[in-house]
Amino acid sequence: MKKSNLFKQILAYTLVLSVIFSQIVFSFGASAAEVNSVWDGTKAENFAGGDGSAASPFLIDTAEQLYKMVEEYHTYEASYGKYFRITNDLYLNNVADGKSIVDLSGINNWLAGYGDTIATASKANSFNGTLDGAGHTIYGLYVQGVKSAGLFPAISSYAVVKNLNFNNLLISGGSGYGGAIAGQAIYYTWQSAAQISNCSVVNATIGQWQNMEMVGGFLGNINDCSVTFTNCYSYDLSLSNWASKGVPGGIVGSAYNSGTLKIINSYSSGNFPVNALVNKAQCTNVYTDTAIPEGNTTAGVTVLTSEQMKGENAKTNMTGFDFKYIWETVENGYPVLVANPISVWDGTKDYNLEGTGSTTDPYLIETAAQLAAIVTGNNGGAFTGKYFKLIKDIRINDTSFADWKGSARNWVWADFRFIGTFDGNGHTIDGLYYKGGQRVMGLFSYVGADNNGTYTTTVKNFNMTNAYIESTAADGAGFASGQASRVAYFDSIYIDETCEIKSTTVSGAGGILGQSGYNVYMSNIAMNGKVVGGSNVGAFVGKLSSGARVELKSSYTSADLYAQGVSDRDLASASTNVYVLKKQGTVDAVATQLSLEQMKGAAAKENMPGLDFACIWETVDGSY
Repeated sequence: MKKSNLFKQILAYTLVLSVIFSQIVFSFGASAAEVNSVWDGTKAENFAGGDGSAASPFLIDTAEQLYKMVEEYHTYEASYGKYFRITNDLYLNNVADGKSIVDLSGINNWLAGYGDTIATASKANSFNGTLDGAGHTIYGLYVQGVKSAGLFPAISSYAVVKNLNFNNLLISGGSGYGGAIAGQAIYYTWQSAAQISNCSVVNATIGQWQNMEMVGGFLGNINDCSVTFTNCYSYDLSLSNWASKGVPGGIVGSAYNSGTLKIINSYSSGNFPVNALVNKAQCTNVYTDTAIPEGNTTAGVTVLTSEQMKGENAKTNMTGFDFKYIWETVENGYPVLVANPISVWDGTKDYNLEGTGSTTDPYLIETAAQLAAIVTGNNGGAFTGKYFKLIKDIRINDTSFADWKGSARNWVWADFRFIGTFDGNGHTIDGLYYKGGQRVMGLFSYVGADNNGTYTTTVKNFNMTNAYIESTAADGAGFASGQASRVAYFDSIYIDETCEIKSTTVSGAGGILGQSGYNVYMSNIAMNGKVVGGSNVGAFVGKLSSGARVELKSSYTSADLYAQGVSDRDLASASTNVYVLKKQGTVDAVATQLSLEQMKGAAAKENMPGLDFACIWETVDGSY
């Protein structure tokens, strides 16, 4: 059973987004009315904005600005520490109205104007920055007659290219290497690997007439460099290279010397993902509809039929893909990336928030990095007593695979009390993880009103999935907060059954709050997670001290607790309409015990009459 206001919002958003996403297909061309200005062969004087920093990347709104980036920042030194973001679909040649670049004449040759100065790959002559395509597409890339051909001649082991699509491109000639992103990835340091994520190549001809040594959908060659591909795909590619080099790769052509490659959660149709020369490829959840070429010993690639990879069949057969956040199916087509997918937290903090923090103009949170910022610091006092609102779901860790905890990143802890209002706005926080011994742990370490009583603290309106806290902390662990240092309010929080707190030493472990020495007020709480501990364990609050009480209203838990659970000495007499699975102590006065089946589906309305099913809660067939 779930809360209707909160979950009906999510359902509505999901339906709207599904309609939008169902219409997003990386087409082979666009109508003339949709085409932005085609590249005129020149370089822009300025970017559209930004200073090249992570907080304010250079903005690229035209093809001329894209060329400025490649021509001025293609070297390791010039692009070091620089960030770029594309803000528009870009047309390097006019391939609108279904035109194929192969049939065009008099077209713009992307790298030809600077000859070997720009189009020769070397350690020094490799892009070393971060390019974020922001889900946009580059149409009509044409490169001919250069030794290392692609959007860049080469990228380095520090390069990041993400959220970028290529469509209708032609790379040929030059007796070298060719790929949509770059001809080569070249070693600069063993301490890092180039990262390519959420990218696609569709409708491409690379290495025409077999006069290129080695080609691949994204990269022609990896030379003494490490590269990781995540959530990438290619289809409708025509690839050809020297016959002596074997069959080209739909993702990477070759890897020489000590070049290494990882491919994760990706696919290529019509071409096997990697060439046999890539003898150190590590593939995880990689799919293709092309038979393994003779002599290719790459492991970890699942060969399917084209039909098994299309439409709804993809969900059944490409089980390693995250069809909740990253991928979506296309009717009669191969799966595509969700536009602007929710990124997994990178461990950083971002204090750049839109809004003023008032009730009418709250600070807006759309990334895990921004959430980490408000959890761990007061930003010089600017956050005290302010209002914060989530505007997107948050992914702290990637929980799309079974053993995600083995590589999960610990959530942040801080000796800091959150004072203000956090409104989850009906969104979901997925993948909260912590394993260690900090004093307290939860989404917020500490919460509570300020010492003078000027500001109250409220945490409300969010769902939590796939949370795991294994703590040896001294003071407390809870999904919403480890400890309330002053009076705190919690409202409309849904913890699902994939969430777990595990500890035998924590002083207090609770489904919402670890412990408190002050009164706590909770309403409309659904706690279906698991809380395991030795003592002071509760479905809602683990431990209360100094005469503190919990006023709990219109809430339920399906948790089968191992210790004290909910008891009269903890629940204030004002608590009403509380439903529990397992009683510990004497709870008849404030809580009603039900079986799991009595809490599910339509039976919930009959057995939990104190919940407002007209405005706040709703039943879910066969579930809570």
